[in-house]
Amino acid sequence: MLDAIGENALKRVTIFGFGKTQKYEDAAEAFKGSGNAYKLASLWQSAGDVFLKASDAYEMVDSANDSTNMIIEAAQCYRKVNPLDSVKAYRRAIGKYNDVGKFGQSARYCKEMAEVYEADNKKIDALAAYQEAADLFNSDNKKLTGNQCLVKVATLASEAGELMRAANIYEELGKESM
Repeated sequence: MLDAIGENALKRVTIFGFGKTQKYEDAAEAFKGSGNAYKLASLWQSAGDVFLKASDAYEMVDSANDSTNMIIEAAQCYRKVNPLDSVKAYRRAIGKYNDVGKFGQSARYCKEMAEVYEADNKKIDALAAYQEAADLFNSDNKKLTGNQCLVKVATLASEAGELMRAANIYEELGKESM
């Protein structure tokens, strides 16, 4: 399939470094096309795998935005079949967004990561991810969305027996609302 084309593009010989950029761009596009084909066939794990290959190829041509977009595509594919791989991909994307100061994007994907944990019944991990998302949203001046995440933190904290933590969060949210 197209991922084989991507692999072949990476194997092409470059002379004195000429054509190196084109080689990686061609590979990235082939991997991206392959990922989309796998998505159409609902082969989510394979789609995620080749989207990560596309990300790596984009990284070789210093296309950080395209690289990060491919990681998010992979995470969303993995989310359908493999929560652990999804979380790893989200974590990788969050790191990239934090590196360039895009905290709103980081927060968005922290929240998605928390939802994956919650759906997988990993409440303690979900709680930590929601807290991280809330902190990132608040640092990006998105108070409303940050507060929504804090409500989730309080709910999960109370379910985990951390009643004082939950009470403190609800109290702070109440004070802010007044």
